[in-house]
Amino acid sequence: MKPLMRELISAQSLALSPVMAPVLAQAGLDGETPRWWGIDWVEAADETYRPVAEGGRAAAIIGVWQDGGLLDLLATSLETRAMRRRKGLASILGEENVDVSVQCRKPLEVLVDGVSWLARGRKGVVILDWDQVSYWLADVPSFSSQTDELALRLKRLLDDGWHRPPPIFVPTAKERRDAA
Repeated sequence: MKPLMRELISAQSLALSPVMAPVLAQAGLDGETPRWWGIDWVEAADETYRPVAEGGRAAAIIGVWQDGGLLDLLATSLETRAMRRRKGLASILGEENVDVSVQCRKPLEVLVDGVSWLARGRKGVVILDWDQVSYWLADVPSFSSQTDELALRLKRLLDDGWHRPPPIFVPTAKERRDAA
């Protein structure tokens, strides 16, 4: 078994432990079945993270898949929502949702972090590498952004000076509640 898959399965087992129930509830993940994600304790290591046996921060560990295979893992701190990749390879979480948006001509939801992505039922995307992601988003017809700040950053990414960026809207709090 490959090391990334072994880490993901270990994190999945920890998330299923009854001891973790209050931690998951506090993060808003108590109703989510840990499928392709889990919980572990991690520490930052430059631009990546590493699991630690003692200490560290509790983080949601999410498998980042590309072309049908496990490419990387994403750790999202349950406390701060800071994100780090395990190998630094993945550019986007939720790659399959880009294809759905393009094929159905529907807005692609862009979320701020991995915990938000899990809480939204693994719909939409989380941008992990802003320098490499424009390739993935080139054909998306429109975007729905979780926050105003994220919408502005997305607009700056997509505005090349030659073409108008696709529409980007930010749902109101009421629209987000109604959609949930």
